[in-house]
Amino acid sequence: MTYPAFIPPHQLSMVSHRQWTSTESKLYLDWLLSVWQQRIEAFLSFVEVETQSVSQLQTIDERVLNALSKAEFRIAVSTGYHLSESGRSISADFGLCFASLLIAASHNTIQWDIVRKPKTDVSYNLPVLVGFGPIHLDPIRSSISHYNWIIAGNPPKNSWKQAFDFWLTRSLRT
Repeated sequence: MTYPAFIPPHQLSMVSHRQWTSTESKLYLDWLLSVWQQRIEAFLSFVEVETQSVSQLQTIDERVLNALSKAEFRIAVSTGYHLSESGRSISADFGLCFASLLIAASHNTIQWDIVRKPKTDVSYNLPVLVGFGPIHLDPIRSSISHYNWIIAGNPPKNSWKQAFDFWLTRSLRT
């Protein structure tokens, strides 16, 4: 079972996102937006779901977890497992799917932007969703962290439906 790698433009993968220039972080956002829909379509095909919808979040999550239980999507480490590159790609694409659902449900009041400050922000120079007041959501990093947490042997903290409701409600309050 192969899964398409989540590979940004080559020049961006040579240095940490923390060291990117404003032009490079914009290039990454442009790249992400250019592949966003095709990655979501490939992801939905992989998890065998015809249409993305909030009502399908639990099903999609279960199918992602099932895929991540396979050897090619995780790497054994002394403390359990971590996502392999393919596992990170699946998780990143789940984050894109989640973002797409949020943006649509908010009637586009939620949108992509780049974190420019503070430089200490974990998502500095990366695309995040804004429209939640003073905070932002990095759906890609959140999804990767979530699935890394689970395959390391920890129980899920919340459902994606709860997360969706939380973020959508925040967007409607601003």
